[in-house]
Amino acid sequence: MASEQFGGFNQKAVPPVEQKNNPSEQLTGYGQKLWERTKAVFDKLEMGKADAGIEKQAVEKINEIDIENENDRFLDLEVARGGENLSLRTIAPVDEAYDPNRAKDYINWDLTNQEEAERWLNREIIINLKLDKFTDGETISADRLVEGNRYQAAGDLYILKKTQEQAKKFEGYGEAEGSAMAATLLKLQTKLRATEMIQEIMSEEKIADKTELEQLVFEDYFDNFDGYLENSENILEDTGDERLKAVVSAKMQIFRPAIEAGQLADDDYAFVHGNANLDNIKYAEDGQAYLSDWQRPGETNNHELALVYDLGDALKDAVLRLDLAQAQAYIGGAEGEIMEHYRDNPAAGEAVIKLTKLRAFAMIINDVSDEKEAYLRKELLG
Repeated sequence: MASEQFGGFNQKAVPPVEQKNNPSEQLTGYGQKLWERTKAVFDKLEMGKADAGIEKQAVEKINEIDIENENDRFLDLEVARGGENLSLRTIAPVDEAYDPNRAKDYINWDLTNQEEAERWLNREIIINLKLDKFTDGETISADRLVEGNRYQAAGDLYILKKTQEQAKKFEGYGEAEGSAMAATLLKLQTKLRATEMIQEIMSEEKIADKTELEQLVFEDYFDNFDGYLENSENILEDTGDERLKAVVSAKMQIFRPAIEAGQLADDDYAFVHGNANLDNIKYAEDGQAYLSDWQRPGETNNHELALVYDLGDALKDAVLRLDLAQAQAYIGGAEGEIMEHYRDNPAAGEAVIKLTKLRAFAMIINDVSDEKEAYLRKELLG
């Protein structure tokens, strides 16, 4: 009698197809290298086991990074630790021949994408360490440093921070939000003891002079009216509109005396956030605004020009991202706050507002159309 087979008992076993249960196992090449670095940070922070979804989130973000795009400098993740919701930033670029001890050619700005990302991450950590101290605890920043590593010898670089949650949606922005934003930028100029902070950073980092400070740590924003004018003329040239260039350049010159009256000495500093777009201005439940994401800060020798730079980022972003009526209300709120602050020096307040608009609106005139373009042209040429 032929032997019976019960449920395939006598059949030759077939090995199961190997299943890749971990999302990171699907990564190859650049993605795998970035994952290995990210995993090392997870392990150091003891996050991998505590957050089962963190590997999936990391892999999804890694797959979104465009290695040809120099703006994709960081891998940003939302993580949980100790009952807190935090954000973790690590460096995205993976240089094939990375050498942390390589001498940098700052004269020709010969920095690889990874080296530039390290510079940005280093100063973000430095600023988060210093801001509360040099504002006497009066918070300007939406970010609170939990911990970070900016020394290659201590492992992969990262910053772990707690960020103020956003209590407002863009659709609700108007005059009050514009006023609160301007009040925070003014606080950055009046409450932050920028000179003391920068002197301490220079001492700790063994930085000898302003040139080295700008190379190693901070961005170099326009220090004086001539710097503002040179930067603005480059922007005007890009518009391709000769009439607009001539009219706006002439208007800018009107405000030279008010700006030069507030010029600081070369060793006295104002501070610039450097990226005050709408995403980086966080509104709390009480309506106050805070500045987030300190990766592009810089110094200048003029408080009014520092305001012009940061205020310009906020106003041009408002025009681009809000509907026109909202943007105008937002801008109106900011103008009111600026003029109230400068009520004893209205010439300086007007200079801040006008120079902000002339530079920032020229920058985006070719990026809008219809009623927004008409509004910008009226502000620039009227």
